[in-house]
Amino acid sequence: MQRARSSSGVLLLSALVVIAAALVLLRPPDAFIPGDRSIAAQGPTDERPKPRPINRITAALHAEDLGSVMHQWRAAPSVPGISPGSLRKLADQSCRVPELLRMDGRDQPDWRRDRFRSELEKRCRHRAVPSLFVREHSPDDFFDDTASGLSVTQALIELRRARNAVDLRLAWWSAYRIEALPQAEIFADGRQLLPDEARQLIEVVIDWRQCARYRACGPDSLLTLRVCAMHGCTGDEDLLGAWHQALSPRDFEAALAISRWLPTWPAADE
Repeated sequence: MQRARSSSGVLLLSALVVIAAALVLLRPPDAFIPGDRSIAAQGPTDERPKPRPINRITAALHAEDLGSVMHQWRAAPSVPGISPGSLRKLADQSCRVPELLRMDGRDQPDWRRDRFRSELEKRCRHRAVPSLFVREHSPDDFFDDTASGLSVTQALIELRRARNAVDLRLAWWSAYRIEALPQAEIFADGRQLLPDEARQLIEVVIDWRQCARYRACGPDSLLTLRVCAMHGCTGDEDLLGAWHQALSPRDFEAALAISRWLPTWPAADE
């Protein structure tokens, strides 16, 4: 009898061991992110890196109704990273395009521009755009022939300090006029810019820098729609791709060279 009880006890103990092993094997592994085991070891999920929030300028440049967004901002005009006037000018650049195309006689059906022009008109439908006959500034305000009084060294310092569109435009032209730009250093092909080329290419570079600053370079950005409506795009290009189609290959390479040579701008929320 005792031998039978002893055998039963051994069998029961063996069964318990088998059950415990099965439970261990069937337990799901601890969750972790592939390639980052340190995050799993940290435990609380709120310690994980968080993406930067989309700032209000970025949201406006992707808004389906720009007029409504700008109306809301008039009630609280303090927008970090950009002045109300600069934001208005940025919006007006795009919202004026459909009317500019009509004035230029380029509003005829064109599959390369039609859908982008229509999207601009939809986004700007509640946006009151200033008259096209009232210039906010004259080109001569930036591109005049008067001597700046700066030395070559001073002109280059001002140019590399510029961190907004107005300052960069002024500093670039000032350096160009006194032949301070090291064009042999900037352009690998030995190009020497003519005055109109210098004016046009810096505007392309400014466009790229503003889209990067406001994280609005994608195909659904107001800035990209403007270029595609003006010049035409064959697909869903981002702003860089839109300018690649709009410019000649040599001008596009020149714009890239200028952008690489100039210091980068910080993002609007940095």
